[in-house]
Parts: sequence; structure tokens; C-alpha cells
Amino acid sequence: MSGKVSITEKRLSNKRFRKTEEAILRAFLKEGPCTSMNTLAKKSGVSRSTIYHHHHTIREIISDYEKYLINKFRYTIRKASKNNSRASILYFKTLCFIATHKKFFQILIHYNGNKIFRTMIFELSPHIKNSMHLPKNSNTLFTIYVGEVTEIIGTWGEVGFKESEIDSILEKILFLTSSARTRLAPLLN
Repeated sequence: MSGKVSITEKRLSNKRFRKTEEAILRAFLKEGPCTSMNTLAKKSGVSRSTIYHHHHTIREIISDYEKYLINKFRYTIRKASKNNSRASILYFKTLCFIATHKKFFQILIHYNGNKIFRTMIFELSPHIKNSMHLPKNSNTLFTIYVGEVTEIIGTWGEVGFKESEIDSILEKILFLTSSARTRLAPLLN
């Protein structure tokens, strides 16, 4: 699979690459998750060979953008955590990030379920574990907690990641965070 380029901020800063990716992504999002590469080429106005240069399969479009979004999320969280590493701020930034990219997150959920949200929460883990005051060797508790938070975010996704619900979702997540130690500690016994 040589010749394929990855999606990075640097590559997207190249006007030609970015315009091609935007056309591919726009057509992909418009067609929905079951489109074929031929349909994608027709709808995007990009030749099949160019699409195959960027992505070899539809699944690869998903994984490429998942990697791209995770890297962009890491940068966003790293920037936010420099100023403040409180769970409330980091989760608020996380929910805003998801809402900003909601259309693609909906497609990612269709293909991979809530996997990307688990990855995002694990990216927050150093800061979140700190605020939870979990006992040492509590990876099991944290994994259960991640499942709880992932479920809340996934449920929010079912209604379309409405921005008006961010405060409500944040409140639920912060409750789970603040009560994790007392709620989940009995599971260690």
C-alpha cells in the first residue's frame, strides 16, 4: 500500500491536498457510511486514482480520520491542561471538541461503536485519575469508570451531539468522576 499519504495538519496546510481531502470528506459525509469508492469518486469530483492515493478503502477513510481526530484532540487537551487540569475544564473541552466534529463522530460510531470515546477518555486519564483520588492499582476501577463515561457520551451521540445538552452531559460525567471512589471501591473486594 505504498504511495498513500496520511492526514496531518501539515498535509492539510497544503492547499491542493486539503481541497482534495475536503471534497472526499464532503462526499463521504453526504453519501453516508455505506458508500463505495466508485460512488465516492463520482460524488466528490475526484478521480478514483487520486482517492486511492489518499485512502485505499472506505474503512481506511474512517481509520485515517479517527487517527487525525485523536491527534487533534491530544493537542487540544495538552493546550487546555497547561492552563488548568481540572476534570470539569478538560471534559468541557472534550464535549465541545466532539460537538464541533459531530458529523464525523456519528460516522465513527456507526463503524466502530464508542471505541473513539474510550480512547479519548484514556487520553485524559492522567488528569482524571488525579481528580478522582483513586487508590493505587485501581486500573480496574478506572476501566469501569471509562465505560460509564463512554456510555453517557455514546447516548448523547444517539441524539446527534446537540450542543444544548453539553452542560447536562458534563454534569453527569462530573458526578461519575466525583463519586467514582465511593461507588466503585466495593468492586475491589
